[in-house]
Amino acid sequence: MPTATNLSTIANTYITTAGYYKVYLVVQNGCGSYTRIAYIYIAASYPSFTNVQINGTTATSNCTPATQQQVYACLPVTLTFNTSAAYRWVIGVQATGTCSTFNSGTTYTSNPSGLDLRSLMPGGISATTPGSYMIYVSATNNCGTTGTWYHVNVLTSPSSTTSCFQFSTNNTCSGLAAGLGTSSSPITVCSKAPKISGSCSSGGFIGGSGYYSLVVDEYNSTGTTLIQNVITSLNNPVANAADIVCLNLNDFTNTGNYWYVNTTGLRYKVQFTIGNACSSSTTTGWFNDGIAGCKTSYDDETTGLATVTEDHIVLYPNPSKGAVHINFGHKSRVSFRIFDLQGQEVTTDLKYDENETIINTTNLAKSIYVIKFNDENASTVRFAVE
Repeated sequence: MPTATNLSTIANTYITTAGYYKVYLVVQNGCGSYTRIAYIYIAASYPSFTNVQINGTTATSNCTPATQQQVYACLPVTLTFNTSAAYRWVIGVQATGTCSTFNSGTTYTSNPSGLDLRSLMPGGISATTPGSYMIYVSATNNCGTTGTWYHVNVLTSPSSTTSCFQFSTNNTCSGLAAGLGTSSSPITVCSKAPKISGSCSSGGFIGGSGYYSLVVDEYNSTGTTLIQNVITSLNNPVANAADIVCLNLNDFTNTGNYWYVNTTGLRYKVQFTIGNACSSSTTTGWFNDGIAGCKTSYDDETTGLATVTEDHIVLYPNPSKGAVHINFGHKSRVSFRIFDLQGQEVTTDLKYDENETIINTTNLAKSIYVIKFNDENASTVRFAVE
């Protein structure tokens, strides 16, 4: 009497379609026959696992890929995938071999998705064991076992970064201040064009992973009350410290040329970060814009500068000695209002010329003014009258 029978092999045709099936069991002997009827549901076959990713990127599953996913030894090498009712998984990593030769692996009885593969790499992966690694993944469910090879290229981890910067006391960064100052005793820098040099920073920036970030916050004249953020410039690529030898803070301001038109003697907190794929380091310093009369051609007082809003509206010259032009380029003309630093709206003569609006500033007192545009982003921009 059969004790275990694959029903698919005795059916009129092999069972290839999911659905409900009626099964007859007939037992006969010399005294007669006995019939039992059962109903079963046969599910479709399903793979053991799908959607394999390494560090969130779809893994390459052919045996000898033209390119391999690059990872750093200092960071997790995380394997994730979807499984279909698997009850056993085997994960293995080897540095050499072929797809037909699987040396060893670790068996798991619960879903290992999210596993950091570094613990399985020969000898435990570190900054001293870069190279190509083969990853074997298999999962077993009631339909069988599925196994596939994947590949990663482990890069040497860049050395840790150390942030360092100095304030410039002139326009060329040839004069650098000692120390970084504090909120109560800031470094005094050029009033119109504050600059810093980050060339004293160090660290490994290999593989295009190097970056610097710059955050500057404005405080009151005693450095005790935060007024606003002036700069948030994150993840700027850098290949070596020579690329950050002299940074003009005016180039990073949210409103454009901020210190050229804002010489208010306030205090500013600078946070300068140097980082790479594996580490980051931040240095903090304070300055006040108190050295008068240090200008360059960049800060030419006669011609002024163009200031560009986030909507690419151009305002020039800035500062002004008679008129300010607002050029809307290819955009439709946008209405606006003008306010002084006390928040009071001011009025002045306007002239319209093609795609420009010209503000007559001869009747405005020497000061700083804010233009608020009535566009979808409610853009603002400052200009100075001298």
